[in-house]
Amino acid sequence: MLSSVEPVREVVSSTAERLGLMSRQRMANTLHWRSVVNAVLMASDALMFVIAEALVLGLRREPAPAHATRFDLPVDIAVCLLVSAVIWVVCLQVVGIYHRHVMGDGYRVNLLVIQAGLTCWLVLCALCFLMEMDVSLTGLNLTVACGVLFTMIERMALRPVVRSRRRNGSFAYNTAVVGSPEGILETLRILGQRQQLNYNPTVVCPVRWNATTCRVESDPDVAALRDNLTGGVRGAS
Repeated sequence: MLSSVEPVREVVSSTAERLGLMSRQRMANTLHWRSVVNAVLMASDALMFVIAEALVLGLRREPAPAHATRFDLPVDIAVCLLVSAVIWVVCLQVVGIYHRHVMGDGYRVNLLVIQAGLTCWLVLCALCFLMEMDVSLTGLNLTVACGVLFTMIERMALRPVVRSRRRNGSFAYNTAVVGSPEGILETLRILGQRQQLNYNPTVVCPVRWNATTCRVESDPDVAALRDNLTGGVRGAS
């Protein structure tokens, strides 16, 4: 008896190890592409603010280098651009624009960019006040406004690229949907309409409530699930 049990244990252990390895590989792949995408977005957002500030400073002929009166210290224009860009990216991070559920959501992205613009304006005003920078309020206002506008345009330009890559299976989290056949259909419908959530359903696991045992168990009625899914697809089309 023991000799017949040992091979089963070995198979189960081997299967568990393979599943664990596959799970770790998928998680590593997900973390990799998410980090790469966020790094690209941060660099693009910072570049937009640098362009906006350089454009405003050039057109208004603001004094360069700027001068921090409180410390009697000249501040090179490159330092101003770098610090402002970092503050801009941090403000975008604070409002949550780099969250995975926001990627590709145009309306929400624009609202968060405006919110980040207000936060960035307050931070820059406070910094200029504390250091007594010889920067005009008009120039600061125009810089933030142009930074917000340029970032919106940049995100609008990147959105089709993100959606195209997502349709090809990139930039999305492979997801298992668990629930009743009706609940699975509703979840698939929501995920299909709101692709910015970044979830790619790959497996469905129908379950049901067993009133006799008072437990949730798997639903063996695959035909009913298939009929629900087929009917839902036809209704959507």
